[in-house]
Amino acid sequence: MTLPNSNVLMGKRLKQLRKDKKITQAELAKNINSSLRMVSAIETAHCNATVQFIKQISLFFGVSTDYILNGSIPISNQDLKLIDMIHHDSNLSSKLIALLNSKEQINCIS
Repeated sequence: MTLPNSNVLMGKRLKQLRKDKKITQAELAKNINSSLRMVSAIETAHCNATVQFIKQISLFFGVSTDYILNGSIPISNQDLKLIDMIHHDSNLSSKLIALLNSKEQINCIS
């Protein structure tokens, strides 16, 4: 169940993403195969976004659906793939941890 306030916040996030990309509501609607009316209604919290709409927005802007819905830190789909690769490759994980540790040591020395 979506709380009324969360619709307002989601609409604000959508509007900010759109403004950051410097596109109009009409351009966004065209790019995600939606209508201007739907984009406007969601930005102003006059209607609930469908799951399909949220997925399209996520793909178009390259952010997670969690960011659209909850405002979590935006993570691009490319970053999610990288995280998945690291999670499933213990050798890569070890190398990244070693690299991060060496950078911490360098920062402590400087």
